[in-house]
Amino acid sequence: MKPTSKTIQLADCSIKFSLQIVENMPIRVGRFTILVDFVIMDIKEDVVVPLIIGRPFMNTINVIISVTEGKCTL
Repeated sequence: MKPTSKTIQLADCSIKFSLQIVENMPIRVGRFTILVDFVIMDIKEDVVVPLIIGRPFMNTINVIISVTEGKCTL
């Protein structure tokens, strides 16, 4: 992870500041591995409109996250 000064404008037009970014995280989709970047933000969870990669989504597709290996498997 590395610090970042990016700002993100959300759908409700509010502006949020990102804390850090994780670059080139390998994500396996089926038999393919794709490198993605994750932006880490300090925002409150919205229980009405969850994030697309929030816990309900990850539970539905049975995501496996290995912090020690630096892998997130879908």
